[in-house]
Amino acid sequence: MLSRDDLINAIADGSLKIYPFEEENLTGIGYNLSTTYFAFSINRGILLTVHQQTTNEGVNRYVIIPGNDTVLFFSKEYVEVDRSMAGTFHAKVSRVCQGLGHISTTLDPAWKGQMIISINNPTAKAIRFDLDTNSGNIMTMLLHKLDTAVTGDHIHNNNQGRCDLLLEHFAKPLPNKEYQNKHLQLESFVIGEFADSLNGYDEFLNSGQSADKYTQKACQLIELKERLTKERRILQEDRYMMGSHGVYHCLRNESEKELLQNCTLFQIYSKTHESIRLIDELKKEDLYTVDPVIEKYINIIDYELKTINHIRRIIWQNKKIEQFAGEASPLVRLRQQESDRIRLLKFWGPLLGVLIVAAIVIFLLWKFNVSSNACSVIATIAAPILALAVQFWYDGWKKG
Repeated sequence: MLSRDDLINAIADGSLKIYPFEEENLTGIGYNLSTTYFAFSINRGILLTVHQQTTNEGVNRYVIIPGNDTVLFFSKEYVEVDRSMAGTFHAKVSRVCQGLGHISTTLDPAWKGQMIISINNPTAKAIRFDLDTNSGNIMTMLLHKLDTAVTGDHIHNNNQGRCDLLLEHFAKPLPNKEYQNKHLQLESFVIGEFADSLNGYDEFLNSGQSADKYTQKACQLIELKERLTKERRILQEDRYMMGSHGVYHCLRNESEKELLQNCTLFQIYSKTHESIRLIDELKKEDLYTVDPVIEKYINIIDYELKTINHIRRIIWQNKKIEQFAGEASPLVRLRQQESDRIRLLKFWGPLLGVLIVAAIVIFLLWKFNVSSNACSVIATIAAPILALAVQFWYDGWKKG
């Protein structure tokens, strides 16, 4: 089993990648994983509604996990391991104390992508599950180094985030044309764009990406990577011209140094035995030493760009899920309308039945001129039975 320090070293040597990596999610023996807004109820066959609560700290999102139900989530983190590593997943104590149980699964060697996570609520009560208030909100991933790396093909068959397995659980759409259309759009999205996204078959670093807080950093990193890649190739071919000053400037200013130092992988390197040299300038006779350093710079930049790309991917996923499962989404609105209709039927149907039976009894008593004493006996027997029936009906309607 890998300790916290082993995990840091594994990321540094490239055998493990976690996007986005957050140091506060490291435990002594593992890494705490988080969820996206995707929460699929197996019993109901629907995405659970993503509720919003505004507090002084901002907007918190959560879902309500029904009693006696299993809900499928997807991890926020994109995890990639090489052929020499495998993992297991374990429930967090904070979730167990809520009454929730995690159904343990494994992480196969050579896996890359987001992971499907199953959470079971064996209790009879519904439980609130917060989605984005804290990092590492779902479970802990433990990783193990294999004695022998796995070889050959077909190491695992877990493609497309196993979205194919969800299709058999989707509920039949309501008898409403608008709902059916939205329902089909959701199914198509889950097994198409969403499934591809879970495995990283999409790109969020292209020029068409809307500007956000990562735009400037991403542009600077791409520009620096392109320059370093070009210069590295020229240096390897011994074609670099030193210029009038007779020195090579690898990092040209403090801004480029700061850009690298703020990258996740640079900070991880600083916690290991790996040393990172921030080169200002080199003379011609020292150029042979620069190639491995530039290679590390490029690795640092690549890791940061992939992190930014995945953060944007999660933002996109969550926005799309809210279009289908947010409180104001058409699917949720139509489902609520149908639920309200059923609740009204459950309310008025039994009540009208009771009133009709009571009216018939009163009519028969009047019709056959039953004595007051007999009426009293009948009322004494019927009253508690009627009260229990009404209470049973009301409790059923409330749960409904």
